Amino acid sequence: EILVVDEVLAVGDAEFQKKAIGKMQDVSKGEGRTVLFVSHNMDSKLNLCKNGVVMDKGSVVYSGTIFDCVNNYLKDNSVTNIYSSCNDTKQIYVKYVAPVDEKNNVLETASYFFANHVKYEVQVACNDSNFDFHNCVLELSVRTHRNMLMFCSEYNLSKSDFVNGIAKFYVELPSSLLAPGSYLVGNAIHQPNVCVYDNVSQSSSFTILDTNSPYLKYNGVNQGVVYVEPKWVNVKC
Repeated sequence: EILVVDEVLAVGDAEFQKKAIGKMQDVSKGEGRTVLFVSHNMDSKLNLCKNGVVMDKGSVVYSGTIFDCVNNYLKDNSVTNIYSSCNDTKQIYVKYVAPVDEKNNVLETASYFFANHVKYEVQVACNDSNFDFHNCVLELSVRTHRNMLMFCSEYNLSKSDFVNGIAKFYVELPSSLLAPGSYLVGNAIHQPNVCVYDNVSQSSSFTILDTNSPYLKYNGVNQGVVYVEPKWVNVKC
């Protein structure tokens, strides 16, 4: 009465995967049987399953709703999400970087839904009261785990941003922009084409989970890294 499916989405082309997903849905919903779905594909599990079990070396380490299981797995297998530094040898440096939720609470697991904003807290420390902020910028970059640069964003720093040598910022990335997957965050402070004061190539990481994007019907098949909605016009000849 139990159908065991082990990493079926790791092989085959898109058409094969589509058929496999359809069969699992028919068995679980139409025939009322239990499907045990073994996979490392987070999006497919969120799409297909209600409950989950996280295992490590043959032992159950966590069980619960599928969303809680995915968060638990990502938390234990992700790059460190929070960056902290105390570098008093530099004039100015990136002091703290952390993912936060919509209420600015620090997230232990940096997981965001496709339709939600990705948000970070970034702190900068300045040890030099006479530092020249002319053309000085704070940069945030986002890359794929294969180190492909997705985009950079810059903020023009000024002395007025600092209180007792610390400047604190919240930066919010647009929702429904990055395709579901994992991404790396980097930060730098520099004067363009002049001087780099601090460069943290990998300060954090985050994951976009898929429960409601147009990509969902493909169950994890690679559809690129950004989502765009071009305008389609039907011209009848």
